[in-house]
Amino acid sequence: MYDSGEHFDGIALIRGGGSPGDFMPYDDEQLAIVVARGRFPVITGIGHHNNQGICDMLAAVHEKTPTAAAQFLVDRAFSFRQRLEQLAGQIRASTLEAVKLKQQLPALATAG
Repeated sequence: MYDSGEHFDGIALIRGGGSPGDFMPYDDEQLAIVVARGRFPVITGIGHHNNQGICDMLAAVHEKTPTAAAQFLVDRAFSFRQRLEQLAGQIRASTLEAVKLKQQLPALATAG
């Protein structure tokens, strides 16, 4: 993944319910090291409410279920988009105000 040339903002480790043995890969030492030292924040949603593994403890964000992890990501993306739209509106308003003031400069120079 690191060498793919693709840009990533984070990693989501998700896995639905299952038997205790199904969650053993998320307690793997090598995976835990990648989660702890990785270049990207890791969000986990592994299992159900009563499951918590080593990767969950080391993740930047730990949600109890895959659905909760997905909801976290959707909520963050929505908030980010709202903020971008707000900033774009402020830039538009500031630009229009600057253009209006520049258009008024010749009249102000001759009035003074």
